[in-house]
Amino acid sequence: MKLYFILSEPTMEGDEEDELNLDVNDRVDGSYSQLIDFSTRVFESLISLQSIESLLADCKLTVRDELDSSFWIGSQDEPRCGLEALAQDIFKMHTRDVEQVENGGAEWWVQMRSPERATIPFHFDKDETLAAITGDVYVSPVLSTVTYLTSGGAPTCILGYRYSHSMGKVIDADRSSIMSFPSPGKHVVFDGRLLHGAPEEFTRDDSLCPRLTFLVNVWINHRPYEIDSLPFDICGLMMYKKQASLQEGEQGKISKVFLDNDECAWKNFHMKGENGMNELNIPFDLTSQQSTIALLGAAPELS
Repeated sequence: MKLYFILSEPTMEGDEEDELNLDVNDRVDGSYSQLIDFSTRVFESLISLQSIESLLADCKLTVRDELDSSFWIGSQDEPRCGLEALAQDIFKMHTRDVEQVENGGAEWWVQMRSPERATIPFHFDKDETLAAITGDVYVSPVLSTVTYLTSGGAPTCILGYRYSHSMGKVIDADRSSIMSFPSPGKHVVFDGRLLHGAPEEFTRDDSLCPRLTFLVNVWINHRPYEIDSLPFDICGLMMYKKQASLQEGEQGKISKVFLDNDECAWKNFHMKGENGMNELNIPFDLTSQQSTIALLGAAPELS
């Protein structure tokens, strides 16, 4: 599928039209899609507690109102600080089976949520500028990742909904839902097309610890519009210049929890601005104390 759109202001010579190819699965076209693992996976201790301690001050430097955006580091760029190195390492970790990833990189940012402002609404990761200008073009990253730096806050809730350009609406690709609860150093990766959020209603405890996460979207064959590298002056303030080595180890376990459609608890969320979605009903079970759970049986309902 070829998408055509105009990003430039009108000129006397006419608008310049951009072109983007999507495959039948609404991913940016390319042979890489045969080599990427799109399944949801977890790594319980990707970053050591010592590395997290070293990176915390630098992470907080990027959480400012004037820096309300994500940042870019290309796959071939030289990292200037520890956060750029970490983002690039996560990109390489998930693309190691793809040869010569030259036209790609990591979109990264740090997100902090206090207990008073805990919820992250359900949303699709996408090229935000392109979506805002066109209104209906949702170009998603190859993969979305979350690395938790604290234990506070709501779990990441990943649902099997994605946007279909050919159908012009959100479709149900997978009727299961996965909840990943925060733990320092834990890393979760999932298909970048999927609907996800972090609703405070699913928080397990009353901890006053903020929810601090390091997020990396993996992009191949497309760079989101208007995403720049970390400003030079902010990068110069960062204390941690070294590379935080990743501790991949074995994948963590995703525990299965079966929910009965008639007996389980449900939570209703209002959805606005995501291509006509209105209400989202999610079944849940907070009795399990496992780090990551897949909720089976009863499935989320979108209306």
